[in-house]
Amino acid sequence: MRLTRHLLGLAAFVLAGTAVFAQVTATVSPPIAPVGCDIRITLANDTNQVLNSGACPFTVQDANGNSVFSPFICILIIIPIAPGQTHDFIWNQTDNFGNPVPPGNYTVTMNLQNGSTVNLPLTIGGVNAGLGTLGVQRPGLARPLYLCAPNDGNAIYFCAASVTTAVGVPTCAGINFPLDIDALFIYSTSTQGNFLNMIGLLGPNGTTQNPIVSLPNDPALSGTSYNMAFLTIDFSNPNCPVPSVSPALPITIQ
Repeated sequence: MRLTRHLLGLAAFVLAGTAVFAQVTATVSPPIAPVGCDIRITLANDTNQVLNSGACPFTVQDANGNSVFSPFICILIIIPIAPGQTHDFIWNQTDNFGNPVPPGNYTVTMNLQNGSTVNLPLTIGGVNAGLGTLGVQRPGLARPLYLCAPNDGNAIYFCAASVTTAVGVPTCAGINFPLDIDALFIYSTSTQGNFLNMIGLLGPNGTTQNPIVSLPNDPALSGTSYNMAFLTIDFSNPNCPVPSVSPALPITIQ
C-alpha cells in the first residue's frame, strides 16, 4: 500500500490527548481547541467484548488541579459500546454553573473500565481552529476526524496530512499552514486513497466529522506517526480567503 510506504520507518511518539487501557482508549478532541468549540471525549472499544460505560464518565480540572466540571446530575443509565465502536461525550467549555471557562490548560479525567482512570491534556484558546481524531487510529480501522472553527460556519475546509512540519506553507492569514508538502501531503489530498473527504463544508456551527482516515490492515503501521491540519476558505473576502488555520495534530498509529 502507498500509505504503508509513506509511514513505515518513522519514529514513534506518544500522542498527546490519547490514553490506552487494554484496547479501550480515550481521546479528547481537539486537544488544542478554540474558545467556543465543543470538546469531544471519545471512548473507543477496540476489544472483542461489549463495553458498558456510564453516562457521565469524565471530569475536568484546571491547571491548578481545581475541579471545573463534574456532572452532579447524571442519568443513571448504561451506554453499551459494541466491539469496534466509539461513543462521544460532549463538554461545552462551561463550568458546573454554566459559565464559560477561561482560556488555559485543563485536564480531562476519563473513567475507562474496572475503576481505572486516565488524564487527557487539553488546551483552550490561542487558536481559531482545531482538529482531533475520534478514537485512536489502528491498522484496519476507519476513524473520523473532528474539525472545529467556531467563527467559520458553512466555510470550505481543506484538510491534509504530512510526515514533517519543518517548513509549512505560507498563507495570507499571517501564519503558515503547518504541514510540509511531502509525498504524504500529496497522497492525502488525492481523490482516492485512505484519506477521505479532505475537502468539504463545515456545518453552521463551524464543525464537521466528515473527514475520515481509513488505514490499511497492515500491522507494520503500528507505532508510526504523522501530522494532520486543516484550514478554512472564504472566497467572499478578496483580501485573504483563509480566515482560520489549525495547529498540526501529531498522530501515532496504535
